[in-house]
Amino acid sequence: MRLHVRKFEGPADRTLLVVHGGPDWDHSYLVEPLDRLAGEYRLLFPDLRGCGRSPVAEPLTPDAMVDDLAELVGSASPPRWSPRPRAPRRSSLRRPDTWRTSTSPRAGWRRSGAS
Repeated sequence: MRLHVRKFEGPADRTLLVVHGGPDWDHSYLVEPLDRLAGEYRLLFPDLRGCGRSPVAEPLTPDAMVDDLAELVGSASPPRWSPRPRAPRRSSLRRPDTWRTSTSPRAGWRRSGAS
């Protein structure tokens, strides 16, 4: 699945994946102030499947969205953060090889894995 992604360059091994809420939202409200971390981190702001400028594709399921995010970042550079509670939680359980650390400030949930 090819997602629309706004990217800011930085080291691939220091990737921050920032996932928007939804279902009808896009990434734009999350860019500022996180864009200040560009250079220190590689920042990825995707629009989830069927949201914003990403295409609608079946199936529109949480597992399909997790797979999209895993494909986006690849297992070689696991992301570190997402403000959306369900995406990192579901991804860390379903695809533990893909996430190093995920934090959801709204839910106060955190999972840390091996670096």
